[in-house]
Amino acid sequence: MSGGPSVCDLEHIGRALGVTEIRRESTHERGRLIRVPGGYKIEVRESLDALDVRFIVAHELTHLIIERFDLLDAIAPQPGSSFSRTVSYDFLERLCDAGARELLFPMVDLRRHLRGQAPSIELVRRFAVDRACSLPVATHRICESGFWQCRFLWWGYARDQLFAERAIDARGELSTKELLHVSLADPTTSLAWRALSSGSTLSGDETLMIWDTPATYRAQAVATRDNQVVEMLLRN
Repeated sequence: MSGGPSVCDLEHIGRALGVTEIRRESTHERGRLIRVPGGYKIEVRESLDALDVRFIVAHELTHLIIERFDLLDAIAPQPGSSFSRTVSYDFLERLCDAGARELLFPMVDLRRHLRGQAPSIELVRRFAVDRACSLPVATHRICESGFWQCRFLWWGYARDQLFAERAIDARGELSTKELLHVSLADPTTSLAWRALSSGSTLSGDETLMIWDTPATYRAQAVATRDNQVVEMLLRN
């Protein structure tokens, strides 16, 4: 691939929207948008890493974009329905998460760079690095695009075993309750375990137990630096 994607300049977008300051603070909130004299200030929890900070800033900028262009009224189910005044907090937050992902990794870039490419978790990792976004953001965009029919699983490691910590597919993220019913059919010989043990990227079949029913996928698994395994699952 040539002509890699450019990194989104969030500060430039922020200035155009009237953001006068972006700063880290000791706050229980991951991020917040505050109206100040002359514009807005974005505060982000100081303990977050740099890639998480970029996502939170992009999320807060999406709030401003929605407000600036009255986008809630534009997507109202019926004209004059006062949709923007009755929309739920959860819906708005999901909308801003989607907007943040679009800012960090525009779909037009994704289409250009996925065209003709076979599914590859290493390619997804390179996308994340090139766009200065986190791996969860990149995997979410892959699933949203529909180019590859896949899902991603994050396996956490504790007490000498792997447990399902996060899952993303075309519908979004699985809930914590749903994750309780996802496990490895044979943890000690699984692809995920071998990837963690070797610290490398592996390909092969992976059999999961989903609500006590076995399901086998073609898979690629890679160990991360924080003792997790990210696995891309493709239907056999």
